[in-house]
Amino acid sequence: MNNKDFFIWEGIYDHFPEDYIDRVFESERWVNSLRERSLRLLNEIEGGGTISAHTLVHEHPLPPVVALLAAWVDTPIRILDFGGGTGESFVTLIGSLPTSDLVEFHVLETPAVCQLGREVYKKFRNLHFHDELPRDIKKFDVVHAANSLHYVADWRMMLGQFACYEPRFIMLSGLNAGDIETFVSYQNYYGSKIPVWFWNVREIIGALENLDYNLIYKSLLETSYLGKVQPPPMGNFPPQYQLKRKCNLIFLSNTYDTK
Repeated sequence: MNNKDFFIWEGIYDHFPEDYIDRVFESERWVNSLRERSLRLLNEIEGGGTISAHTLVHEHPLPPVVALLAAWVDTPIRILDFGGGTGESFVTLIGSLPTSDLVEFHVLETPAVCQLGREVYKKFRNLHFHDELPRDIKKFDVVHAANSLHYVADWRMMLGQFACYEPRFIMLSGLNAGDIETFVSYQNYYGSKIPVWFWNVREIIGALENLDYNLIYKSLLETSYLGKVQPPPMGNFPPQYQLKRKCNLIFLSNTYDTK
């Protein structure tokens, strides 16, 4: 039989057959397939590095975290998005929520990007742009940095500045971190060279633990490079510097005050 002639499901019915007896989920084939999958997952958990391969996702985790927060509070969730472009994460977020009124979203970006964001999304009164860290806001519920912290020379100081806002969560998405040695490289961008951090992920975790934030979530992130979904193309580096995947990390404050 050709693949084009094969269908996983066939027929349309309005009820289960009355004489149907379920034996498939007790069959040797089914049990053996579960055994193989379970052993594979166990091996990935126990020997797959700091972040297991089976955690691979395609999206940043900001929307579900904010949705859960919004279900438990009566005021909009205040978010600082570091390096958030023109507000892409905001658009994705409000598309995942029943109403955009559940969030107060602040983007920290360069002056030119802030101006563009204000022009493109001017109809959203709960989307704000800043070209420096806000001084008139004392607290954020969430500080989010996606694909951006690696461009900061003094990244430890930046994490400290995030913590000064006393957020409940610090979320680092699309982070250049894994079981590698920490180093700086240069990113080629249309004739320019941009310095970029790559980290041993435990160094990031340790830095935030020193700020009273504990890791509560970790996952690998599927990302596109050179027009296709693939691991970072780093074959020109020695193995100890080759990042297999970017990651998402969520940290919870040990000292968050709900008042």
